[in-house]
Amino acid sequence: MTKTNQTAIATGSHRKRDIAMIEQTVARLDKAQRDRDPDGFMALLTPQAVWVTALGKRMTGWDEINRFTQQVLTPALGDEYASYTVEHISFLGDQVAAVNVRQRPVNADNQPLPGAKEGRPLYVMTRSAGQWQIAVGQNTRFEAQAIEDQHASLAHR
Repeated sequence: MTKTNQTAIATGSHRKRDIAMIEQTVARLDKAQRDRDPDGFMALLTPQAVWVTALGKRMTGWDEINRFTQQVLTPALGDEYASYTVEHISFLGDQVAAVNVRQRPVNADNQPLPGAKEGRPLYVMTRSAGQWQIAVGQNTRFEAQAIEDQHASLAHR
């Protein structure tokens, strides 16, 4: 995981500690995914979390998300991993942040997988007891061509 693109964060210096803590949470998510560690991943979520997969499957609450995670975050994933990079943070309040992440499919050497689609997760994170956790996770596939087509279509209106 790389550091947040600091220019993308419109915030004062008083948030530097929060930014570092949020980056650390995403780094722990990156590590849990790479290590195929469902318990490490689940430790990053609030008890009342909501999670939506890139395919649109919604799960509500820690127990439901945990059941799914225990089934999918396993060594059966083979040599396909993901790299997570914080790209933007918007503080919605003192204890709430919207965190845009770039999720790149990579191999064991952290090299991009040819033809694999990236993700653009959005995490709504909350701070409690000095820790930032994920309260809402929304995975979205990045569809570069579809975005370009949409822009072209809008330009002709």
